[in-house]
This record gives sequence, C-alpha cells and structure tokens, in this order.
Amino acid sequence: MESKKEKVETKIYGTFPMQRFLDTLSMIVSNKYNADITAKIVIPDEEQQQHQDKEAV
Repeated sequence: MESKKEKVETKIYGTFPMQRFLDTLSMIVSNKYNADITAKIVIPDEEQQQHQDKEAV
C-alpha cells in the first residue's frame, strides 16, 4: 500500500518581536551555561548597506 503525504503550507502574517525572542533565548542559554549572553539587533543604515552590496559583487 502506498501512503499519501499531505502537503502542508505555513503562512505567517503580522510582525514578530525579534528582540524579545533574542532576549528570551539569551536568558535561557545564559542560565543553562552559567554565562552572561546578550543579543542585539543592529540594522545598518542605507548607505552602509549599499556599500556592502557593492563589495559583494
């Protein structure tokens, strides 16, 4: 007998609080390894991003 697999498509709408997620993940890992771990989101400005894009080419 052949089993048919159902294709599942996931769609996410809205925003995701990335900094809050990173803070929570950092806290969990910090507690597990008894270390001080932090994470910060850094969004480069447009000029810096264009410079990086040119170097990649």
